[in-house]
Amino acid sequence: MLPPDYLLNNLDDITTLYSDLSTSILQDIIRRLAKTLKSGELTPTAQHQIRQLQEHGLLREDIERHIAKALRVSEKEIRRLFDDAAVESLKYDNQAYRKAGLPPAIIQQSPQAMMILEAGITRANGSLRRLTGTIAINAEDMFERTLNEAYMKVASGAESYTSALYDAVDDMAREGIKTFDYASGRSISVEAAVLMNIRTGIAQTAGQITQQFILDSGVEHVETSAHAGARNIGDVPENHQLWQGRVFLLTGRSAEYENFYDYCGWGTVTGIYGVNCRHSHAPFFPDFQQPRYTDADLTKMNAIEYTYTDRDGNKRTVDTYDATQRQREIERHIRNWKRRLAAEEALGDMARPEVIMQAESKIKEWQAVQREFIRETGLTRQYFRERV
Repeated sequence: MLPPDYLLNNLDDITTLYSDLSTSILQDIIRRLAKTLKSGELTPTAQHQIRQLQEHGLLREDIERHIAKALRVSEKEIRRLFDDAAVESLKYDNQAYRKAGLPPAIIQQSPQAMMILEAGITRANGSLRRLTGTIAINAEDMFERTLNEAYMKVASGAESYTSALYDAVDDMAREGIKTFDYASGRSISVEAAVLMNIRTGIAQTAGQITQQFILDSGVEHVETSAHAGARNIGDVPENHQLWQGRVFLLTGRSAEYENFYDYCGWGTVTGIYGVNCRHSHAPFFPDFQQPRYTDADLTKMNAIEYTYTDRDGNKRTVDTYDATQRQREIERHIRNWKRRLAAEEALGDMARPEVIMQAESKIKEWQAVQREFIRETGLTRQYFRERV
């Protein structure tokens, strides 16, 4: 059983790595854009097209260099994350096996478990390679689209080179570098995509290893983990509050126990080990164990509320899900202003002091909001989500 908080507290390094990647690419685009617009004033269309092709090729080289570096580092980090998670997930399981007089689950002694682990690592690396491929495509599209829009403004006389450049930088800073998520069909931030892919991959791999040892040991019952703020939408298996922290049968069902696969939605997008799910499961022996969570524990966990002061000075009381959503909102404001600052600094001696001052002021302002929100609610501040 992998602790639910494990997937919140151990992804800082790899998320920061890809946040740095997107920021570096954004700054490269802005530098190339400034150089291309300024070169020769770009009056003739042919000159613009030639210069655009030249800078497009140089930009691609920059992007590929950044991506290659990120992938080299992330492949080592992914192996470490998956190895550590697999070991961590079996600590709780082995307590149950020992009580039942069964041998402990040791990954290195199970060829099937090792194959599952290696397959999970391979999938995660492949997922990141596809993700970075879409980053490169989106970045090049952003450069070409922004450059053409700026050129048209300058060529038509509607704006000066400087004005068109600043408009372009403002637009790119707001938009940021996106990646394409194949599952949802929409563009999302690089950080969100990395978190979703790695978190889900680790959870699924750890769950499959746990299940392999459960089946090898002939275990009949399993227990699911639980955490505050679990999904509370619809019916099972989508509604995780209905099945978290409970004991299930692996084969059939009884008056006391539901079927694990059906009730928890094993193998479905919305069920246990689905996208962004932090729940896991472990072997359970009714003759030797008591459930980890009582009904009172689960009721209290699901009813947790947080009170904080909103921007207008009003006290607001929300459940765990809404509290974490508010935290994500504050983090987005901090990241957006940090990206705005990084984009402006990429202009070098053309950077606008007033924009830099505004961005620095807003960063401090939203960081203060975050500190107060954390103080009032007692939630854990996740600094890696604020980094650019």
